[in-house]
Amino acid sequence: MSIYKKSVKLLFKEFVSELDIKKGDIIKRDRFFSWFEENYPEIKSETISIHFLIMSSNAPSRTHYDIDPHGKDDLLYQIDGQTFRLYDSINDPDPIYKENITESEEIFCEKELQSIHPNYDTCIEPGLKLYR
Repeated sequence: MSIYKKSVKLLFKEFVSELDIKKGDIIKRDRFFSWFEENYPEIKSETISIHFLIMSSNAPSRTHYDIDPHGKDDLLYQIDGQTFRLYDSINDPDPIYKENITESEEIFCEKELQSIHPNYDTCIEPGLKLYR
């Protein structure tokens, strides 16, 4: 259930629209966090971090979340852990979905989660532990 009337996925799209981000524009991760803090301060940083994975078409860890298989969540292309641009369906590789991820990519997902969220191991669901 959303804290605000819009889901975080929709708020990511609102961010892109409000800042008039165009294809090829580079977006720094910090800019998202600043915008959320200013406009939607009740959304936790962990939630925003997870949505970077969900909304990044090339993030293998996105397969652990509920992704729209029709492309509605393919908003960003992750250049590195701090830098993004809009996903370009013509020039970028096909988005990663659960059906097309390999076992080696699955192993990489844990490291990706750790790099994008430095406190990842402290926000794991109770009863689970970080695989090393």
